[in-house]
Amino acid sequence: MLNSTRYQANLDERSEYLRHASVKKFGITTMTDGATIQKHPLLNFMGACVIWPKALFLKCVDCTDHLAAGGSKDAEYVTEHMLSSLRSLPHPRYVDLIICDGAGDMKKFRYLIEGVHPWLYTIWCISHILNLVMKKAASHKKIDEIIKKGKKIVDRFGGSIHFEHSLFVTTSAKFLGLEFINYVEPRFGLYFLMLHRLDVLKPTLLACVNSPAYAQKKFEDDDEATIINDSGFWGDVEQLVKLTWPLMQLIRYGDERIRPTLHLVYTEALKAEERLEAAGSDVLDGGGAALLEAFLHYKEHICSDIAMAASLCDTKTWANDELRNVPECKAKLVEYIESFEEQYEEKEGFSTKAQEEMLCYLNGEGVFSRPVVRKDARTMSARRFFDKYEASVPHFSRVALPGPVSTISRRIYHDIVGT
Repeated sequence: MLNSTRYQANLDERSEYLRHASVKKFGITTMTDGATIQKHPLLNFMGACVIWPKALFLKCVDCTDHLAAGGSKDAEYVTEHMLSSLRSLPHPRYVDLIICDGAGDMKKFRYLIEGVHPWLYTIWCISHILNLVMKKAASHKKIDEIIKKGKKIVDRFGGSIHFEHSLFVTTSAKFLGLEFINYVEPRFGLYFLMLHRLDVLKPTLLACVNSPAYAQKKFEDDDEATIINDSGFWGDVEQLVKLTWPLMQLIRYGDERIRPTLHLVYTEALKAEERLEAAGSDVLDGGGAALLEAFLHYKEHICSDIAMAASLCDTKTWANDELRNVPECKAKLVEYIESFEEQYEEKEGFSTKAQEEMLCYLNGEGVFSRPVVRKDARTMSARRFFDKYEASVPHFSRVALPGPVSTISRRIYHDIVGT
């Protein structure tokens, strides 16, 4: 009875969020896992809006019978249920973006969705794309060698059954008190976070393997101590962490569950590319070149059309005159405005007015030439900025607020209402 009451309360809360009047102003982002793995029969659909305190659980499909009958969680099947989820919403027209994972069929899924709703933008989850970048880079011989050595240390000193773990905990208390970051297959990004934490814990690990208590054990096979005492290993770790750090920052944007981040992705991705290019091809025996190659392989998915359009609405970057590739991004933003007009069935002439106001904002004309407005752009979130100056650019704000400045960049599976 208690569970039933709680479940109904969750449904009531979800219904209240979905019908909130501001949904029409800020739009909805929907998400699905889309995994084609047959051993996981559930197919989940979630929604997020910047005004909601949590993501909302929209629908869960148990595909057990479908799979047992020889069916598959393929693009057509996922598309059918995504469209059903969209139609069930109180305000289906106000869905601006669909985020999916990078499973094989999801590319076709995106084409199918856009075929039915041509105004809808679909992207891969930024965290998933970057995990694929890390996976591709990790196949490089030198990078793979560094990761394997790091995993050896974590396995030995992180395992609670080992003497080395208790020694590590005791020694760590004298230093930073930090613990290891455990890796999880196949989350390749965790490998690089693991190496970063090892670099931070270097003094602790060196103190462990060179302590009298450790020496008394007289281990016959002690590769871990050899690795830890190898200055070359730590030099490689430091280089690799520096190379991958901009990519890890992008993953952090993907992990953000409250603050919209889509408008930040494009500029930060270009910064990551420049850093990898500046490193040179010889670093880490070609590992730097492998990272750059992996990034470029997936760049079109990271720097998607909607990410390019949204980048011009990053008000802090605009106020600091640091917008990147403005002509190309402007073309994408114009496309988004025209798509928006179709989606929301705006009156004739809306697109023209929105584009004129966009240029007024980008060129710093009118109210946007004032120092106090620039100050607001630097200190306020992009969403709050366009909300405040909505009267100055009513048509462009109508376009900017739902998608470009109110959208996250990854799928959410935490703090979900309606489960």
